[in-house]
Amino acid sequence: MYYELQLAELLSSVSGKHQTVHLAIYLLDNFMDQYDIQDKTIYLVTLTCLLIAIKVEEDNQVPKISELNSCINNGFHLREFLQMELMLLKAFAFDLTIPTAAHFVCYYETRAVTLADLRRYTDDNGITVDDDTFTLLLEKARVNMRRHIDYFLETSLQSMRIVVNGVVCVVAAACVVPLRHCIRSLLPRWPPPCRLIRVAVRGMAQSRTLRATHASSK
Repeated sequence: MYYELQLAELLSSVSGKHQTVHLAIYLLDNFMDQYDIQDKTIYLVTLTCLLIAIKVEEDNQVPKISELNSCINNGFHLREFLQMELMLLKAFAFDLTIPTAAHFVCYYETRAVTLADLRRYTDDNGITVDDDTFTLLLEKARVNMRRHIDYFLETSLQSMRIVVNGVVCVVAAACVVPLRHCIRSLLPRWPPPCRLIRVAVRGMAQSRTLRATHASSK
């Protein structure tokens, strides 16, 4: 468990984008299941997984290998990173369009807090506000929502098994319950099920389209 936390902290210290870190953890965990990784190379594998994830998620912000190597006191040669990257890509058959909980959260957050939620809250509490105020309240709620989502996604990294083996759309949806509780105690705790189901189905369909497009381009 402590080892997992160390690796997750290393990944998060290099990239602040949740989609990147979650994808890197998925690659790392699955690769470690396939191969017996020696302790001395675990950081090489970890940083190479991160490098690949950054290339997938943050195309225009790819760090130099020397920058990644500096995170571990320049413990490896450039050729070792390149060899490991090729080994990882082959292990996943170059198929890296993998949806994670962080990706599903991006879909969910568009419907996690809506204008209807705020209208219900003000009606239930006998509060009268005009349309402009509603819009302002919604903007503030979404800023607050983003802050809570960041916290809950970061918390999920405390267990790689949850991030990797959990049903990713369920892990993402689990962030919605405490989120809605934190923001003005919105009720119901879950958004209407059909709302999340529609969003999840749309996200999975888009993921399948990406994977099919990637496969046909090989």
